[in-house]
Amino acid sequence: MMNLKYINNNTIETINSYISGPNVMILTDSNIFGYYRALIEDKKYLVLPPGEQTKSLATAEKVIDKMSEMGCSRETLLIGFGGGVICDLTGFVAATFKRGIEHGFIATSIIAQADAALGGKNAVNISRKKNLMGTFKMPKFVLCPINLLKTLPADEKINGMAEVIKTALIGSKQLLEELGNPPENWQKNYSFLFKTIQKCGIIKMGIVERDPFDRGERRILNFGHTLGHAIETVYGLKHGYAVALGMVHVLKLTSTHSSLDYSTVTQVEKILKKFGLPIEYDYDMDKVLAAIPNDRKTKDGSVRYICLIHSKPSKETINPDKSEFTLESTEGNTIKETKFDISSIDDEVDNEVVTTKPYEPTVKLQKQVLEEPKDRKPKPKKKNKSKEKISFSKSVENLKKEYPRFDDSKDLDKQYTEINM
Repeated sequence: MMNLKYINNNTIETINSYISGPNVMILTDSNIFGYYRALIEDKKYLVLPPGEQTKSLATAEKVIDKMSEMGCSRETLLIGFGGGVICDLTGFVAATFKRGIEHGFIATSIIAQADAALGGKNAVNISRKKNLMGTFKMPKFVLCPINLLKTLPADEKINGMAEVIKTALIGSKQLLEELGNPPENWQKNYSFLFKTIQKCGIIKMGIVERDPFDRGERRILNFGHTLGHAIETVYGLKHGYAVALGMVHVLKLTSTHSSLDYSTVTQVEKILKKFGLPIEYDYDMDKVLAAIPNDRKTKDGSVRYICLIHSKPSKETINPDKSEFTLESTEGNTIKETKFDISSIDDEVDNEVVTTKPYEPTVKLQKQVLEEPKDRKPKPKKKNKSKEKISFSKSVENLKKEYPRFDDSKDLDKQYTEINM
């Protein structure tokens, strides 16, 4: 039984109620510890360096060794207090320490609250290959305090919105339409973020409930990730930025080779741009394709993509009536004291307009011409030098037919903020 809870008030008291107890061990990073030291420092905890490089087998081994030294046992509750990296690492360690202990998450980023902390998939990277070693282990709870996003940097808020847009594309026409018209100051509009992220949680957990081990319908959550993970690996882009590029690429391929109307590509590009996400990048396709793992390819080397076939995503979400659902400190890792009064975390925020610096890739963009002007004959198509082969073996629509989903007739805003499964 997993408890997923979104909160937008009584933040400190609620977090304290989750992390207090004699058998609790907290895993966090130096950024989060800098903000919330007062909440954590009287508990048993480990602080790790922030960033994707921490999500490694070597780090997991050090954490497990340190937990053993600190007297952790089979009765220990391991809590990941952080974003996607901390949640992934915490789940992996919990699944492997003494053959498995209970764990939970306090998710502090949009990526974690909308996606990474949900669903029980945990992994570490091996030799820069994303999520090569991992487990399925459902957390005991996932607590998503929306007000903790107040300490999230602007670029990380942008980063997280890629997963939100992906979820809308595969799961809710209603949510996609709302994302097409976000408030101008969306980064500081916590009412908007609360409702939007909560909807993503409802959608994802409904999919996970029906396919917990990623054998069928759950694969639609990989939309944009096959190419996105490879771009992230090769070019070091943030996860959400790379996934945004992956979604655009697949949408364009599907529009060219299948029944997707190009207006959907245009619609999604506009939404991505509104949230500061990239829609084009001058990447070397051969290098990116070489970084795609073999389990995402067919025997002849074709890449398997999850594709949207129809021009409009189906209006489907979850019927809530059926779904209840340091190394303190690591060598060389300094913990900065951050001037932030956690007692003010629930205070109302001034909704001033947030000016976000547009995403600027580090290499020159290459304009892709997809449609020839109608007033002249199209130029002969150049032979694609990359070795990309496409397999449309599974589309979102086909997966939905194979795995019937719940009714979406109810307004998401009126659905539960707490899900048990």
